[in-house]
Amino acid sequence: AIGDVRLKVLDLGDGTYAYANGNPSANKLVTPVLTVGGAYTAGDCFGTKLTVANAVRVTGGSVRVEAVTLTDKSDQAGAFTVLLFAADPSASTFTDNSAPSIDETADLLALAGAITIATGDYIDLGASRVAPVAPTTSGSRLPVSLTLAGTSLYVVVLAQNTNSSTAGDVQLRLHLRQD
Repeated sequence: AIGDVRLKVLDLGDGTYAYANGNPSANKLVTPVLTVGGAYTAGDCFGTKLTVANAVRVTGGSVRVEAVTLTDKSDQAGAFTVLLFAADPSASTFTDNSAPSIDETADLLALAGAITIATGDYIDLGASRVAPVAPTTSGSRLPVSLTLAGTSLYVVVLAQNTNSSTAGDVQLRLHLRQD
């Protein structure tokens, strides 16, 4: 037996918490902006590029995406790939309900990780579903460690099957550990 372990948690007052090891943790909620809505097919951008402000506490800091939770109010259990960019992929185009166009010269190397959310990851809640994806989830590719160019993390969600969600139906919560 290891014994009774007590974990000290310190509220840093800015939506983050520091644990006994000193690494702050943050949960960041982002909602894909669905301007077109409906009739998404595999490979389409599900919304546009999302900015996760203050993903790290200092410019050039590092972060571990330890888990993600996708909430689906439309009860569709869509398959998604979540692309994580360590720098703003500003030379690329991410248009809702269209294939992404990633600039291979300026932005491809900023693509630092991808998280897969499969249809089998969802828990059915009746009229809605939730997909908690953690390192133990098959094919999740978590955790993902990133060193950011600034303090923001950039996220693009790609549909991997047919989906007809509309604005506000899907939210993504990133569970971060800031180094």
